[in-house]
Amino acid sequence: MKIKETVILTIVSFFLFHQTTFSPVGQLASADDSIASQLVEQVDWDHLVSGRSKKASLDIPVIRQLPELYNGCEVTSLSMLLTAAGTPKDKVQLAYQLPKDSTEFKGNSMTDITEWGDPNSGFVGDITGDARGYGVNSGPIYQLLGKYLPDRAMNLTGKDFSAVEWMIDQGSPVIAWTTTNFQPTDDWVTWKKGNQTIKVTFKEHVVLIVGYDTKYVYLNDPLTGNKNEKALKSMFISSWNQLGNQAITFAGKKAMLALSE
Repeated sequence: MKIKETVILTIVSFFLFHQTTFSPVGQLASADDSIASQLVEQVDWDHLVSGRSKKASLDIPVIRQLPELYNGCEVTSLSMLLTAAGTPKDKVQLAYQLPKDSTEFKGNSMTDITEWGDPNSGFVGDITGDARGYGVNSGPIYQLLGKYLPDRAMNLTGKDFSAVEWMIDQGSPVIAWTTTNFQPTDDWVTWKKGNQTIKVTFKEHVVLIVGYDTKYVYLNDPLTGNKNEKALKSMFISSWNQLGNQAITFAGKKAMLALSE
């Protein structure tokens, strides 16, 4: 059965009954099975984003990662996203559920690392800050989002920033990987995990984008607790590109209908 032939009925059923049919996390489907995820791959994004507004803004409560999660900008941004989706979850609860890469740290310092984990597999190091920690990439965050929003989780990683703006215009904020000052960086380190070479920056940061216009993006910053913080769009996009165009969101009813047309 084709996705677009059944998606309208699925959307209606989901938004009418999802609150009464929600299952425990361990029993929910993977985000890879998400209807929204499949629609992302089918849609003509160039055509879709051409109709987005020149500016949009969402009012989403900000959540701070400190003091509990010194390295927890990713799960704190996820907590904000889930709140926006009407499924609020505590940041510490999400931190416990997040996949971990338990590879032991080997090296002389944080700038001289010989071996450590892969942030594409799970959180690398300690999320609380009690020990060395780095972070996690979009894949594990997307999978955790899919446990709570199994039909609406969307992975926009690799898409143009216009897709991020389109989702915000549809009412969905977007988790994005950037840097601490929202500008490109030349501060990179590498280490090994098996035969893999892992390249990262310790200036990596994750925020929730809640708005945009022609010159700026507006974001909820889990580190500072600033709500609707303004960042120069050109610099932000450059940093986002450096971090791999990583972006995670959910599809609300409006977005689901538009994606299925």
